[in-house]
Amino acid sequence: MVEPEFEEQLLGLSAKGKIVVGSAVGLFGIVATAMLWDAGFVGGSMAFTAILGPVVAVGGVRDLRRQRLFEAEIERAKSEWEQLRIDLFTARRDGQNVARHLQARGYRDFHVRRWIAAELDPGPIVPIDLQFEFFAKLGIVCNPGVTTEDLEDHSPFDECERRPFGCLAEVLAAEIQREPFTPIADRLWLCDVECIEGPGSYVRVLQRLARMVGGELPISSIEDHVDQPESGHGGVAWVRFRCRGELCHWGLGVDEDWLDTDVLIQFAELLERSGSDLRLFANTSDYSQEVFLAVLTPEHRREFVTRTRIELEAMA
Repeated sequence: MVEPEFEEQLLGLSAKGKIVVGSAVGLFGIVATAMLWDAGFVGGSMAFTAILGPVVAVGGVRDLRRQRLFEAEIERAKSEWEQLRIDLFTARRDGQNVARHLQARGYRDFHVRRWIAAELDPGPIVPIDLQFEFFAKLGIVCNPGVTTEDLEDHSPFDECERRPFGCLAEVLAAEIQREPFTPIADRLWLCDVECIEGPGSYVRVLQRLARMVGGELPISSIEDHVDQPESGHGGVAWVRFRCRGELCHWGLGVDEDWLDTDVLIQFAELLERSGSDLRLFANTSDYSQEVFLAVLTPEHRREFVTRTRIELEAMA
């Protein structure tokens, strides 16, 4: 939290500085004018100094009062910081102007209001229904049986509204947190790459990928083999299946319980060769040991990235 600074003017003098300098200049002007007057001279410049000094000093008093009010507003804001955060979210959600909301709460200084807004304003609130409509246009919809509770198990809707599109995209890429732990939306998958536990692991991976593309790749008869030696390295793994009558057999590497991401590349290439408009895209860098996968058309991928700010690169 970087606090704003009180704006000082008049050659950078502080409020107290103006009072001291103005008083000194005014006193000097008065004394000098009196001396010159007694000597029979008209000291216009000295008279001007005698007037200017008090003006500067009065300005300093006024600025000192403003500075104290400014500092009091800063301390007040810090004391009710969390309540301000909630209030600004509510104001945004209800379509209110944040600056006017802060004015109504008694924050009179522009710089203080600007500081609070910069620190706490959540930005435009996008209603959750509009976000669902956007994803639906890209072919990303919740599976039957997914409930509001299933979605909010991952992130409350008010959080999704504060971080529009990106937050909800991550929720849609997850699984429901109850039996049978099925995907929330087929087209997105937040894939944990530390998922190879032995035979059957790559069967589950292929089943999930096939689910992402729907009927674009009719995959059947999936089998796999995973030989994990005690060292965790140097084993043998493969997966094979049938797709449109063709037998596909992919050899894979073994590295402890880590997924060989070559399976994703080969699947993306198979999808591209099929003539489908859909492509497999991935973000492999922003989710620690997870990979964010999305099946979209190239045009929908651009819209997805623009709205969610989740970068996606083609896997093939």
